[in-house]
Amino acid sequence: MTASPRQRPRYPFSAIAVFGGGAVALAVLGWNLFALARSHLDGLPDVSAEADSAPAGPPANATLFDSVASVADADMHEGVWFLLDKRLSRVHRISDGNNQWSAFARPGDGPGELRRPAALAVHGDTIVVAAPRRLQFYWPDGTYIGGRDVEPPSICRDTRLGDLAARLSDVSGSSIRIRVPERYPPFDRVFVRSDGALFYRTPVSTVPPGSAEVEMAYRLAKYDGSDWTTTPIPSATTLFVSDRAVLAAWDDVHGTLIAFYSLDGGEV
Repeated sequence: MTASPRQRPRYPFSAIAVFGGGAVALAVLGWNLFALARSHLDGLPDVSAEADSAPAGPPANATLFDSVASVADADMHEGVWFLLDKRLSRVHRISDGNNQWSAFARPGDGPGELRRPAALAVHGDTIVVAAPRRLQFYWPDGTYIGGRDVEPPSICRDTRLGDLAARLSDVSGSSIRIRVPERYPPFDRVFVRSDGALFYRTPVSTVPPGSAEVEMAYRLAKYDGSDWTTTPIPSATTLFVSDRAVLAAWDDVHGTLIAFYSLDGGEV
């Protein structure tokens, strides 16, 4: 099935992280990354991106996928994006090259079915979907492999960001080589690129200052080990990074508008 592009409309368990050595870290539901990030900003200058990095609304060439009701999480495997749709309890497969769409899983408690899915990650050739106290595993073609009951790791119940890398290193059994900054912007999601660069998904207001309206979107702030930069990607309802590829999504009354970008050279 192929979705056709649509012109821009007028209206405009928390995560899974996969580390070297096969370790999978779960951020438990209720672990407030945004609040933890703010705790490291006390008395420090604000780390903010330029205002023009957050244009309102999706680009005109974003593709409308009418079968995608929401994008709660996303990761890529061999050029194919896997999107977790919490509203439909499904996983969508979308190629960033030709916008080919397919889906697998469905609501329920049986083999391969999902109940309140919260996060998704690609681990080798396996698609991992986390629901409360359970992991479900699928092959990239959507074939169900099996499931596993899990308990939330104790490190995620009340972890300060300053201790996070050391504690995760203890869990994985190997060192995590990422360049952790001394200060953080307000954020709700972190992505680690293969070269160790950190990308923070940070909220940004899409309405004029002083307005009584409340409307938020997201942008990406990059830390390269010494300084902060803002990636040239339009702010979206949600943004996801998989190494050097970016998926940007905007809610629409007819489905979800999606655009693909490369961190190495703009739009795909």
